[in-house]
Amino acid sequence: MISEPLMEFCDALVHLKAGSKIARKVWDGKRSIFTGVGLIGMKTILFESSTGDEGTWLASNLDVLAEDWHIVKGVDNDGKGT
Repeated sequence: MISEPLMEFCDALVHLKAGSKIARKVWDGKRSIFTGVGLIGMKTILFESSTGDEGTWLASNLDVLAEDWHIVKGVDNDGKGT
């Protein structure tokens, strides 16, 4: 579910660091971004696809400049409802 208003990446990053999952509207619910612990034990940014696949995420220049970021409602980083 998309929350309003949509925001720039810098604003979405604040929510990400606070524990929210974020996504771009253009992704149509097919993936979301969240923080987690990477392979070397350090906090990192991860993605989750609609099929449940997870991996490390790197922002593209299009993602950083986009203004269609939103908080993913219903689930936060620990899998609990929001």
